[in-house]
Amino acid sequence: LANTAWACATAQYEAPPFYEQLAYACRVRISDFNAQELANTAWAFATASHAVPALFSGIEAEVVARLRAEGGVAPEAAFKPQELSNLAWAFATVGEPSRSTSGGEAELFGLEFGRRCDAAADLFRREELTQLHVWCLWHSLECGQTEGMPSEALRRRCHAEFTAQQGRPSRLQRHVGAALFRLVGSRPREEVTIPEGYSLDYLVEWRGARVAVEVDGPSHYAAASATASAAQHRAPSSATLLKRRQLRSSGLRLVSLPYWELNELQAQPRRGRDDLRACSASTSSPCGPSPGHWHGATSGQWSRLLERAVRDDQRVESADDP
Repeated sequence: LANTAWACATAQYEAPPFYEQLAYACRVRISDFNAQELANTAWAFATASHAVPALFSGIEAEVVARLRAEGGVAPEAAFKPQELSNLAWAFATVGEPSRSTSGGEAELFGLEFGRRCDAAADLFRREELTQLHVWCLWHSLECGQTEGMPSEALRRRCHAEFTAQQGRPSRLQRHVGAALFRLVGSRPREEVTIPEGYSLDYLVEWRGARVAVEVDGPSHYAAASATASAAQHRAPSSATLLKRRQLRSSGLRLVSLPYWELNELQAQPRRGRDDLRACSASTSSPCGPSPGHWHGATSGQWSRLLERAVRDDQRVESADDP
């Protein structure tokens, strides 16, 4: 069951009814899972953006019981660093509160979790440190908890590794930078790293507000399967949803520009002097030269796109506000 969940998530298989049935089967057999299978199952359902609260509650209860009993189990049955980080990342990604955040009996992310991370600090690999970093953000920033956090030294290592993993600007991103330059009248700040460790594609002043602009290319979306529908191909990946949520939790106004809308703007005919290619028509432009296929979306179109995106972001924030 755990291997099936892992394989489907890795292959980006999209079939919600299947995941519901698989979650039920896992929940019934959860006490039979070993440490790796528990962690892999949580990771798989989080990666597939298919959170089943009853399953995650069952995983948490089982993990807590195993952690409490680890003193009397064989080393190979104990939770390894990769399994601890996979569990932490999965709960952070689905945003499923641990009972430790509401005073319940099971405390997966209580004091003991932080101590176990510190005890294994030298064994965590790079990817695992980045997983722990987003968990630390979730635990402290989103859940408002300080108990169970790793030591400051380990958190600094997680932060440093997370910031080192940020990607490079894409070609599409540079096109957007050219358009923003034309629109706001000044060169937008590019690849801005905020204190939480996330890198913003652009940070601009818009209507008196500081707005983070994220250019979401195909890699930001979940479905790669040939069986996926058009809507599923436009569903953000679990990592994209996590980043958006944590950026908003940090207090930023966020605008996400999906690649298919940007491609539609690129495909529109030229419209005289309002052509956004004017922003980057020469190699001396701060935005760089314009590619030959960048056609003429107007400043008005870009303005409306930003206005709508900001409006949508406000609506999301309002809906999330208890």
